[in-house]
Order: sequence, then structure tokens, then C-alpha cells
Amino acid sequence: MRIVLAHSYDIVTQGLRAELAAFSSLKLAFLKPLYPRVYAMGTSVGATSILIALPGMAELSAVIAENPMFSFQRFVDETPAAPSFLPGWFKFLVVSIAKKRGLFDGLSSAQNSLRIASTVPIFFIHSKADGLIPWKHSEELHALYNGPKKLWITETGEHAAVWNTHKEEYERALTDFLNQPPIIAPRR
Repeated sequence: MRIVLAHSYDIVTQGLRAELAAFSSLKLAFLKPLYPRVYAMGTSVGATSILIALPGMAELSAVIAENPMFSFQRFVDETPAAPSFLPGWFKFLVVSIAKKRGLFDGLSSAQNSLRIASTVPIFFIHSKADGLIPWKHSEELHALYNGPKKLWITETGEHAAVWNTHKEEYERALTDFLNQPPIIAPRR
């Protein structure tokens, strides 16, 4: 947040929890008339929530997504944080119970949303040392997205903490990304 304030960027809205992601487009409708450039920035679930809501937020100036999940199912299957002895059927059970308890169908994912959206610039940031969400999730989301994009994968930096180990490089890369000329999204 310090970098945003230091460069006098208009506004940054943090990622919301997954169940409130749709609210982001409503916030955007109120913010856009007041600020010429509105950015959304999130890490982990916050980044994933922004990407899920992206098809309804084409007016965003840019998105910064640090260590997002490709999908909840892939996260449960691939997280390095899970014990290696867990069988596949147990992981499937975890996903099934979470879907039922959370009242979601599993179709809402960054993977599915990025196939629909294509106008908002996205800066994907991840670390190969992330012990929770595999860095391949960001790499694959970047490859999947057909809009303007940038990918930065570091060798070091814990989950949601790339800035902690790459402060100057992080701030320079983020500043360069945010200072790019605005992209005028075509109307559909």
C-alpha cells in the first residue's frame, strides 16, 4: 500500500473474500466516477476473488494478483502444505464437503473467469518458494488469459510475501506496471 500512496495512484481496492467477490463490481461502479484509474490488488484468496469477479469489472484500470489459485479443486489437490500421505479420495471428499457447506458449485474459479475476461491488464506475481499455492497456478493463469498481462515469478519469498524478500525489485516492477498507458477496453 505504501507504494500506491507514494506514487499518488488514485485508488486500490483490496480483494474480498470469495463469497463477496461480486460486491467488487458494485464498489467499482461507485468509485469509477470519482477516480479516473481504479486498481484491484489482492493476495491468495483475495487475488483469486478479484480474478473470479473480473468479467463483471471490465472498467478496472489494472489488477495485481499475487499468488492466486487456479481453482479451489487444484489448490486442494496440489498444495504443498497438505501431508503427502493424503489419498486422492480424501482430497475429493474435502472439496465436495467445502462445496456443499459453502453453497457453491465449484464453477466460480479464476480459471473459468479468465477465459471470459480479456480487457483488464493483469500483473501476476508468485514465488517458487510459496509453501501454500504452487507457483504454476500463476504461470498457467497467465498463459490462459488473453488480455494484457505480465508475469513475475521469483525464486524466493514465502506465501503472500514476495515483497518481503524483493522489496526494491517488487516496487520497481509494480511501478512500471501501474505507470503503463491506460488501455482503452473495447465495448462489447
